This record gives sequence, C-alpha cells and structure tokens, in this order.
Amino acid sequence: MTSPDAFLAALPMRDIKERAGTYGNCGGVAFAYVHLERGTGDGVEMVDVLEDLPDYAEDFRDLIDGLIGYIAEGISDCLAEAFDGVVPPVRVLIYMIDPNPAHANPTYHRRAGRRVAEEALRRAERPAASQGDLLRALPLRGVTVCVGSQSSCAGIARVEVDVEAGTTYPSVEVVDAVEVDDELREIADMCVENVWIGVQSAFRVLLGDEPAVRVVVRRVLPHLVDANESINRRAGRAVVEEVLRRVA
Repeated sequence: MTSPDAFLAALPMRDIKERAGTYGNCGGVAFAYVHLERGTGDGVEMVDVLEDLPDYAEDFRDLIDGLIGYIAEGISDCLAEAFDGVVPPVRVLIYMIDPNPAHANPTYHRRAGRRVAEEALRRAERPAASQGDLLRALPLRGVTVCVGSQSSCAGIARVEVDVEAGTTYPSVEVVDAVEVDDELREIADMCVENVWIGVQSAFRVLLGDEPAVRVVVRRVLPHLVDANESINRRAGRAVVEEVLRRVA
C-alpha cells in the first residue's frame, strides 16, 4: 500500500473477522469482527456495536471496553508501521469479541487488532471492481447484509437481494418482492424505498454512475421499533459494497 490516502480510498470494508490464540492455549483467545469506514477525526476510532453478548457480560463492561481498546492499539500500531508513523483516520465498528474474563488477554487482543489491519491492507491492494466486472458477474443471488443492532439506538436493518442485468441505462431498477403481512406493509415499503436510495447513492460514489442493474429486494426487516429510514439507507449502501466485494 503506497499511502494513507490510497488506503482510505479503499474504504469502507465490511466483515473483517480475525482471531488470535486458541481455547486450548493458556494465554487466552481474542476475536474481532469489524467493519472499517473512513473516520472523521485523528487515528483509529472504535465504535461499540457489539451484538448477542451473553448476560454475564453486563458485569464486565469495563473489561470489554479495555479489550476493545487493546484491539484499537493493535490496529493503530500496524497502520503506523505500514505508513511510516502516520495512522489514517479510520472508524472501526466492532460487532463481536469474546467477553469471557477467563480468555481476556491484552497481548492476544492487540494481536487480533493487528490482524484486522493486515487484512484491511491486503484488501486495499486488490484492484477495485468496475461496472464491467459487475455486469459480467450477474446474476448474483441471495446477497444478504445486516446493519446495526437491536441494542443500538440507530436501529437495525436486514436486507436480502438478487442483482440481475437491468433494462434501463444509466439507472438502477429496484423491484419490491418482499412478502409481509398487511399490518407491516407500510413499514416494509419504507424499508425498500430507503434501501433503494442507499443502493443508488453507493453505486454513484463507488462506480461513478448507476449501472444498468435490477435489484430485486426479497427480504427486509419491517420492525415496528427498530426499522427507520437511515438504517435502511445504510443497508442499501452495504448491499452495493458486498456486491462489489464479490465481483472484484
């Protein structure tokens, strides 16, 4: 990787999953499941969006915050080494760790953080997907993303789509194929509409224009409390990121 700017240009990156240590090792074990985005401040910013933590984790909040901090140190150290002491502004959304105190070990969590950064640097070196790459790879079935969590005030969105060759250019056609009960229809329509907005926006940003594709939305999460416009737009952008990751 030649520069921090080139690295930032490759963001966002989703679904980086790394592990250090083993359960059979007395030294402990560390998991890190993260998404990386371009940050707005200095260095590495960690955002706790942890999901599905066991009940006992509530008693170890300080420990969990510490483990997240060690992962951040590992990411920061690796990026600084890659870029001659410069740590580019990166926002790290962390979705999973192992909060068990019996497995907690600063060294392994720093190592997991380094592996996250190493994987991100490898991904950034890969050539970006083009419209031609995308169109040649179609159709893509069962593209599924999840954004947010029910424990987050921002809400949650789950989306499953098929991506097919379209008939209009330059334009993304979104087809609502979601089947829900009548009482959820209005919420489902809101979800689909905002997924569409997110899809269009992401294609314009990442490819420079809207490709002639047909996005068939099969599933959304029409939750009465947690579904909202913003989180479904993020899910639409995440769909495009996942599609381009597959075809790169």
